[in-house]
Amino acid sequence: LSDPLTCAPEKIFEFLIGTTHRAPQRNYIKDLIIKGNLENLVFNNFDKGYISGSDIDISGSMEIVYNQVQTANRSTVLPYIIYNQSWFSIVSESLGNKRFFTEKTAKAFLGKRLFVFIGAQHALQDLKMLGYKTFDSIIDERYDSIENDYDRWLAAFEQIQFICRCNPAEIYNKALPILEHNQKTFLKQDWLETMSEQMKKIANDK
Repeated sequence: LSDPLTCAPEKIFEFLIGTTHRAPQRNYIKDLIIKGNLENLVFNNFDKGYISGSDIDISGSMEIVYNQVQTANRSTVLPYIIYNQSWFSIVSESLGNKRFFTEKTAKAFLGKRLFVFIGAQHALQDLKMLGYKTFDSIIDERYDSIENDYDRWLAAFEQIQFICRCNPAEIYNKALPILEHNQKTFLKQDWLETMSEQMKKIANDK
């Protein structure tokens, strides 16, 4: 990954939504981006298919082969070239109304990305409980507590608009301590132990 302060990306955000028909929150934000004339500021793959970590690929296999032995799904690869062309991320999880985190959020932590989260109510609250920091010192994250899905996503989009009006280098510098904290937290996290402790808690509560 390149230092954005050095390479000065042209795009403010990246928004890689893949297949949108099952995810109403992605279609909703996509439409708002288009209606708001923000397409020139957002690296996206609207109607283009999958974008891998190193190139646009709309027809290839989703499987990556290492050393002719090991394989991995392309979705697990950090999209470093796309990150190098954008300052920040719009993270839209697979489920817009259930708190469930996947590689989409993990990549933002690993890639040191400020992000606006398009997903379930109290998702940011959950991330803080896991030891991560979000960006309420930079943007208005009260959207996380809004109960109605579409109202919440609209409020989150307003923060995307706000950042697009700002100097991205200034925003990045403000966010950098948070980004470094999140990356370190992610890398040192013992996910198996975390899962085990949460399962024990659920069992004990019953």
